[in-house]
Amino acid sequence: MKITRRMLSSKGFIKNIILLVSGTLLAQSVSIISSPILTRIYSPEAFGELGVFTSITSIFSVFMCLRYELALVIPKEKKYALALLCLSFSICCLITGNVALFILYSQKNIFKSFKINNSCLFTLLFLIYIFSSGIFSICNYWYTREGKFKYLANRQIVNTVLTIGIEIILSLFIAKNSGMGMILGYTLSLSITTLILFVNILKENYCDIKKITIKDIRKEAYKYREFPLFASWTALLNTLSFSLPSLMLSFFFNSNIVGYYSLAYKILDMPVSLVGGAVAQAFYPQINAQSTLEDKKNLTLKVVKTLLEIGLVPVVLVGIAAPWIFTVFFGKKWVTTGYYARLLSLWILAVFVGSPVSNLYVTMNRQKEGLCVNIIMLIVRFLSLVIGGYSGQPMFAIALFGGAGAIMWIFNSTYIMSFVDIRPKEVKELFLSIIKRKVKYLIFPVISLFINNYIVLLISILCGIWFLFDLVKNIRDDVK
Repeated sequence: MKITRRMLSSKGFIKNIILLVSGTLLAQSVSIISSPILTRIYSPEAFGELGVFTSITSIFSVFMCLRYELALVIPKEKKYALALLCLSFSICCLITGNVALFILYSQKNIFKSFKINNSCLFTLLFLIYIFSSGIFSICNYWYTREGKFKYLANRQIVNTVLTIGIEIILSLFIAKNSGMGMILGYTLSLSITTLILFVNILKENYCDIKKITIKDIRKEAYKYREFPLFASWTALLNTLSFSLPSLMLSFFFNSNIVGYYSLAYKILDMPVSLVGGAVAQAFYPQINAQSTLEDKKNLTLKVVKTLLEIGLVPVVLVGIAAPWIFTVFFGKKWVTTGYYARLLSLWILAVFVGSPVSNLYVTMNRQKEGLCVNIIMLIVRFLSLVIGGYSGQPMFAIALFGGAGAIMWIFNSTYIMSFVDIRPKEVKELFLSIIKRKVKYLIFPVISLFINNYIVLLISILCGIWFLFDLVKNIRDDVK
């Protein structure tokens, strides 16, 4: 792999990515280490309940600030950014109150279809989670604006450790087939870490916040009105696309199937969260700062190339060896999860590469197109799950969903890159050139599939080590 010097010359961009990746890497390392423990403590049914909970909360969380928090990085003057912060916080409080009233009025209708235990504790945790999620989104973009990526990296580590610690402790008091212990872990850790970040913002900016008037808030709300009008719906559709599997698998099948899917997605999503998420967060302000279309094109191509170079081999290797990886590390009862992971791997790779550049919808002021594309993606993925659900075969449903997701994300990424004058032919040539260079790492694992089960795992691990060795060597050569 060759990472160009020009890509690395943007020191601020690379430094921000490294900070975010390092924090996420430590957090994900703790999560990986703890996963074999949690999978032996909690049942697939418990993981399924957690998957349904996070799916529902993520859908509601999209609207908590009406996406005004995305605009926090745009104003050059801090006064206007603080007005947006006040606006986002006010909207978050107002929506939380309305959601509480809505749930209290119709919670049976909401939760019954997804086989959720309709308890007061679940409702309370649900409200705390979506409110905390909204406030964290504000903090996330505020710290991004201020360039305080170290705070965000530290928060990721603390949040992960807290979550796992609470889940393990509560397993001593709560039934292993209940997801309530895991739900409590996720909710409490998010609330605590978000409170720390938000209090810090208030301490640093309290005097300036007091000077913000209603007129200032109204002015910024009107100026960035396209965010709630278009970006919020785009984000909702995108979130629905990711939440649909857990909700619809729960509707058509049971919590065990959702649990298998949830663990598969969690493990496969780690590279997306680790590298893709960090690149996306650093890419957003960087692409916004580029003055010409040519500069935007060059930066976008570099990011896509780098992500393909880094992500292709690991994702494919995990897909090949997934059934044996999950059996060895998580226990025999999770072998089904390995087959689900194999079926989802290409979709995850497409998301890994395409997710960071999706910020071009906002940067290029193309939210309307983004909304239309996300509607199409949602419809296609919904239909794939409906067809798979009515077939009565969970494996077929997952395969159809993964295939549809991969195709739609490739289409989405290609369309997005056309905004900065990157043609489909260029994308195709880039992808094929990387395939040719990386096929040497994949030939032996594919051949081993026809020999012996656990040889697949061994050869995949060895080829993965080979790839990582070459990756580190080439990065060192480029830096010199």
